[in-house]
Amino acid sequence: MKLRNEVEFLAGLGNASIVFTLLYPILGGLFFQANLILQACLIPVFFATRSWYEYTVDAAITNKFGSDKLPFLSFFGVMMHEICLSVMITSIKHPLVFVTLVLADVFENAFCLWSLSRSKASSSTVVPIEEHDASTYTNSTHEKKSLTKRSSSVFALAKDLRDVKDESSEGTALFIAAILLQREMCETIVPMQALFVMSILYASDVKSNSMVSQWTSRDDYIQAVTYLGIDLGVELVVFVGTVLVLRRIYPKFSAFRILMGLVRSGSELMLSNTICAWIVILLYQSTLSGFDLTLKFEWLNCDGENVTWVGGFDWDKC
Repeated sequence: MKLRNEVEFLAGLGNASIVFTLLYPILGGLFFQANLILQACLIPVFFATRSWYEYTVDAAITNKFGSDKLPFLSFFGVMMHEICLSVMITSIKHPLVFVTLVLADVFENAFCLWSLSRSKASSSTVVPIEEHDASTYTNSTHEKKSLTKRSSSVFALAKDLRDVKDESSEGTALFIAAILLQREMCETIVPMQALFVMSILYASDVKSNSMVSQWTSRDDYIQAVTYLGIDLGVELVVFVGTVLVLRRIYPKFSAFRILMGLVRSGSELMLSNTICAWIVILLYQSTLSGFDLTLKFEWLNCDGENVTWVGGFDWDKC
């Protein structure tokens, strides 16, 4: 019965991960084919989808297995999110959509830091309490700390931090800082990876990649690289700002030591997760995988002779 009960929780986690992995690239494909207005409207959907995944994962495993694996699961969600956004940046049709996408990411991180700062200020307020027996207070405090469960959602953690005024609040703040710094690390690394992957595909002239094959001139490649470079610059500024703000709010926390602790404890999982995420995204972009996110299916109209596959989903003389 214990094993069966655990399998039910793990099945919920697996189902949420599969749906998230399938839904995100499909939304990215719709973003490629959308017009200016629809692209702007789809941006909040991506952030809402990632939030749904984080809350679903919390509900699936936190109460049963604890919070030890939540940083890794949060890393998976952020990696899929950032890889899709980096790929989307290369096909943006108007600079206004690019600005909206970058500002949405910046405002999300700013709100998390503001919530953490507000929680720090509220937790430092002295509130009078009634006197209790020392043994009763010690037992209740120990029981509260042993039953503490933490979420991978920074918004939920910040709310818990405002509600809790005991010693465990510092541990919750450290958990928030770890999740936030890990997110900033992903948002900084992924644009570099996207620059490398897109440059390799473009230099190799890979026709089976539906995104690169649509770049009809070098100007398209330069525009994609420019957008990725600007995004990388913004993320670096936000990363440095996050480290400085955290140092001001919690001087005891070392951003470098927190990040190195996360990397040392889950470097193999992070590496394998990054490779798998890129493979999934590139499979969705590959013509050979059978996905046609343009929903045009031009090969169905290729009835004549001497039909030539140009690349991606484009056919000559169809």
